[in-house]
Amino acid sequence: MYTIHTDSGDYEIEVAPKASEFARGPWLEPVDHDGNFATPEVLLLVGATGEDGREDTARMAAAGSPIAIRARDAVIDGVGGWYIPTSHELDQLHAHFGPDGDALESERFGAAWYWSSTEASDSDAWGRGFHRGGSHAVTGKGWEGCVRLVRRVSVP
Repeated sequence: MYTIHTDSGDYEIEVAPKASEFARGPWLEPVDHDGNFATPEVLLLVGATGEDGREDTARMAAAGSPIAIRARDAVIDGVGGWYIPTSHELDQLHAHFGPDGDALESERFGAAWYWSSTEASDSDAWGRGFHRGGSHAVTGKGWEGCVRLVRRVSVP
């Protein structure tokens, strides 16, 4: 487990095993053939601040995000409570699970784009490249990205 430090207090992040990582998928499916995401349900998503990945993942699932629904329903090694990490959590995970991280090679993230649960706008969300030199950036919600689930564990 890895400790994440926040203004509201510290907590530990348990990272799901690499074997449970999601293959590529969009953050949210477009609602029409032009790639638009503008529906009343999606517009309610804006404001997913990235402060709590559990809440953001729940908002995404309520709007029909296939990756968020899968995250919400995930049971790994008999344990639930998994969610898509916030952009801040994803950045911190990059330090441990990226190409130069200290995690075991077998558990490092693949050299791919990974979604966070943090929105940037009604059509974009934050993610991070886990290849060498990978960046933290905004991309369209219809882009295909990977997901590695995490869950929060309170620090005593």
